[in-house]
Amino acid sequence: MRKMKLAGRYFFAAVLLAVGIFAFASHSTISVFEAPSDVDQDSANVHQSAIAVGPSVQFGKVSVSVEVVEDAAAVTKGLSGRASLDANSGMLFVFSEANIYRFWMPDMHFPIDIIWIDEDKNVVGISADVSNEFDSADPRFYTPPLPVRYVLEVNEGFSQRKNIKVGSPVTFHNIEIE
Repeated sequence: MRKMKLAGRYFFAAVLLAVGIFAFASHSTISVFEAPSDVDQDSANVHQSAIAVGPSVQFGKVSVSVEVVEDAAAVTKGLSGRASLDANSGMLFVFSEANIYRFWMPDMHFPIDIIWIDEDKNVVGISADVSNEFDSADPRFYTPPLPVRYVLEVNEGFSQRKNIKVGSPVTFHNIEIE
């Protein structure tokens, strides 16, 4: 009998651990519904983004969970050294003022799209399919066509798949900007 109680406690602890791991892996996004298979996933993301706990960037019906970086060390590191990026997530760089910022790809392990966003939160440029190949002797720099205050890095091809274009308005959720 004592062994059964102990086994029951271990089972309960394992279930709690699995639920905690699932919640952590889901990036703290709480979904109150699961979209039926015939519903467009971008539409489902809009409903989910409305209740997202973490920061996100929205382009029309497309929502992207983001990691926000503002301090110099985090901006310098960016996505360098990471093995990958989740499909509907990205890194949002927030600068104190609009300017022409240069980005490069040292120690990157996957290609990305760079979405350039101005102070009024409109897409002013997209550097699509930026290669992760890096030549330290002759580095390639990527710059926006106009001054920007925000830069969003997402997986390669994301902009095209989600129909994000120059002129698209951008909305931030759960992002504090000074």
